[in-house]
Amino acid sequence: MPQLDLRYSDDLPHIAFESLFRQIEIAINEIDDSAGACKSRAYPASDYLHTHVYLCVMLLKKEYRDATFMKKCRDAIETCLKQVLPKNCFYAIELNFSGEYYLTSTT
Repeated sequence: MPQLDLRYSDDLPHIAFESLFRQIEIAINEIDDSAGACKSRAYPASDYLHTHVYLCVMLLKKEYRDATFMKKCRDAIETCLKQVLPKNCFYAIELNFSGEYYLTSTT
């Protein structure tokens, strides 16, 4: 169950976050059908320098999630993100693995 945090400067035109999050979830699950739901949140920042977006995705470490897998995920996420950003908008994407004591579940 990936975790996605998107931080952005609040001068960006309205972004349909729910749609973007669904597209990213679909993209990740097309690469890894065991990934499941992607818990996603967006955080606007009113204090910033330069219009930008920072997107961080945390994944559980699994044997098959190697460098090739991570690059494929990053590229698919970049494609989704670039479709909603205006021209000349800075963006960064970071994929990480959750620590060994991380727990995700449902009630």
